[in-house]
Amino acid sequence: MTDPAALLRAFAAESTYRGLSPATTTRRLCTLRQLVAHAAPRHLFELDTRDLKLFLTRWPCASTRRNYRDDLAAFYRWALVEGYHDADPAERLGTVKVATPGARPLPDALIRALLATPDPDTRRMVYLAAYGGLRVAEIAQVRGEDIDRDGDMFQVRNGKGGKSRRIPLLPELGAELADVAAVGRLFPGATGGMVSGRLKRLLRRHGYPHARPHDLRHTFASRVARRLGGDLVAVAQLLGHASMATTRRYVDSWMAEAGKLTGLYERHADAA
Repeated sequence: MTDPAALLRAFAAESTYRGLSPATTTRRLCTLRQLVAHAAPRHLFELDTRDLKLFLTRWPCASTRRNYRDDLAAFYRWALVEGYHDADPAERLGTVKVATPGARPLPDALIRALLATPDPDTRRMVYLAAYGGLRVAEIAQVRGEDIDRDGDMFQVRNGKGGKSRRIPLLPELGAELADVAAVGRLFPGATGGMVSGRLKRLLRRHGYPHARPHDLRHTFASRVARRLGGDLVAVAQLLGHASMATTRRYVDSWMAEAGKLTGLYERHADAA
């Protein structure tokens, strides 16, 4: 049987050939290396569906199990098609149900406090997330060339799935980025992990230890859903979502809040 290390190199080469994002390829290889260690001394092609399920149950988080299940399915499907193996033990794994979380926008008062940080790089990271809706990996890649000051637009590079998008440059974000150099990376040497760590530390300092940097993106999403009157397609384009189902939670959250406000207004009107 083919050496596992050689198999993983060939699988990575296939991912690159197909144009998958580097982040997806890296995650899949990490999953498979963990499976190799878990299975030792058995080979990956000596495992059956039950073995794969036992491996996946090591992670209590359903979303993690779903991602790892998808990684295994991609690998074994590729191995079958390429003739490395004569079976696909991942075919009968079944889907992993993951509850769709609701939007988690942060309070306006907290956003104002975060933006008062004296560190200019951290402040700009908060602006890019809360007023641009950028993911941490997208923030790390921002360049001066991405800012179209004349057209009030902003180019988001290599988003999730390797896709890029253009978004309106909101006045708050435009003012913050007004003095950014026209060329070069805004945060030289930054990675998504570094951006995430810096924002987490800032949130903890302000008394929100369980808040996530991604909640700043939720804040932007809820804000634009309100401004756009719940236009699902427009919100999805601004956020770079491949699936409308992902966008719907932000719109539903805004509509639920709007319903509460409407009900409150109607009760006051009846009382008057």
